Amino acid sequence: MLFNIEHDLGREIIGYLVPDGFTGRATIRVTRRGDELLTKQTDSLRESLVHAGRHETGLCGFTIDDGEIPGLAEITDLEIRDAESDVIIYRRYNPEAIVRQKIFRLETHLLPLSRIDRAVQPRFQFYFPSIDRFGLETTHQMFLMNNTDSVYASGRVSYRSVEYYLDQGYTSVAMVQEPFEELAERVLLLRLIGENRAGILGLRDSVTFETVKSFASGLPLDSDRALSRAFRDMDPEVANMLTDPVTRQLTTRLPDEVLKPSSIGQALSVLSGFRIVGVRHRAELFADALVDALSLHTGEVPVVEPIPAARELGARLREMPSVERLLEHDIAVFHFLSEAFEKSLIES
Repeated sequence: MLFNIEHDLGREIIGYLVPDGFTGRATIRVTRRGDELLTKQTDSLRESLVHAGRHETGLCGFTIDDGEIPGLAEITDLEIRDAESDVIIYRRYNPEAIVRQKIFRLETHLLPLSRIDRAVQPRFQFYFPSIDRFGLETTHQMFLMNNTDSVYASGRVSYRSVEYYLDQGYTSVAMVQEPFEELAERVLLLRLIGENRAGILGLRDSVTFETVKSFASGLPLDSDRALSRAFRDMDPEVANMLTDPVTRQLTTRLPDEVLKPSSIGQALSVLSGFRIVGVRHRAELFADALVDALSLHTGEVPVVEPIPAARELGARLREMPSVERLLEHDIAVFHFLSEAFEKSLIES
């Protein structure tokens, strides 16, 4: 999906929205504070899309004017969305309330820290949470919004897949969880998902993690010995899905790429370029740092503390060699990250 607003002239808004399909036409939905003002299909020709082989007919442009929406020029909180995906492709805003920065929060948790995203949403003109639920073309388009300096995006994507776009004026932030506790949280989450395939994870990840979900559902959590044995004897496909998720996310493009000893240094190098890197067990410090970076009000960013059940299970998994082998690189990355974090606290 490609999209952009070419002009907002007050009484007239002109843009385009290219659907994922080659032949169909997209539908836009115009809203104000959740109330629908207009729904229409794209109907203006963009010949360049035909020449580029991106769309069969090129009927991907649209124009909205005050004949369709009376008083259009005075509607300061108008939003335009793709009707199918509900992605915001344009939003008017109050210049006095907006943060003029481009922020990307790399999501390192399988259970997304959505409360943080929702809290800052009103402060940005463009807001793209959970971008990992979309294809690469749509994701890249989200980073390429022109004529704006107010964008917030978040998602559990491969850093290498978006690195080029982040270099175009984005500030990156992340919060990392202790590896055993993150694994525990993933196991508990996958046990709870059940048949709600497109719920918390989204349809794509629900399919991707299907075998892991079956493994997690069958884990004997009431016995440390049996639990350790289950991890020791797990299917290689499941093991691959659970191995060093953060190091893989920071250093590889594909989930099945083999990590090397140098991957630890590469992961730390990536994180060194982030403006804010927090640790989940000190979530309040991450929240405070984000408030300061965005010049928000105290308490505006919520403190998302570790889940007690995940901390408890993580402590048990930490004693199991079969689990430690799965997280070898992530353990090292988190060790050096924690050392740097504690040093910064002492110096401050």
